[in-house]
Amino acid sequence: TTTQPVLGRWKDNIFVSVGGGANLLYEDGFSFGPNLRPAAAFDIALGKWFSPDFGVRLGYQGGGISEWLDNPREVLAVNTGDLRGVEKYILEARSDYFHADVLWDMTNLIYPRAYNRIWSLIPYYHTGFYNVKTTERKLYSDGYAAGFGLINDLQVTPELSFYVDLRATILNGRNLGRGREFGYKGSVLAGLAYH
Repeated sequence: TTTQPVLGRWKDNIFVSVGGGANLLYEDGFSFGPNLRPAAAFDIALGKWFSPDFGVRLGYQGGGISEWLDNPREVLAVNTGDLRGVEKYILEARSDYFHADVLWDMTNLIYPRAYNRIWSLIPYYHTGFYNVKTTERKLYSDGYAAGFGLINDLQVTPELSFYVDLRATILNGRNLGRGREFGYKGSVLAGLAYH
């Protein structure tokens, strides 16, 4: 946080953030380049700083996941129609991620107690409940996900800041119908936070 904290009251140092951006999904066993396909994403969160260094955040990340498949592993995952002679198939689905985050404002290591600064660098750990669905029905199993992220926060006014959130998420293979393997989702989100 870039403003001097007031400790001791529950309502102090609470913030709300809303942002949007893109997801990029990669699965074990897929070639890194040709299979990647971005999809839209958004995130809303409510958080609180308990000290100048540490805080927590509860959020929901929605949007889609998309990738090129070499073969239709799940018929529900691909576009409908005549697929004969088609070498690539598009997986498009909706994803929901309800996450809890632990935030660390590491800028205090560089500029301790500099409450008038306008920029903060905030790494965090996140974990939560994740599922993937098509528009018609549930596609794969529900499961848990976790990962790390990095927030670049730029103070615009004492109450408002602009942020860019870089997030890496490890998905259980069951979320994507791949058994014991894992999926990896990268997200780039930008938005506003009200303090």
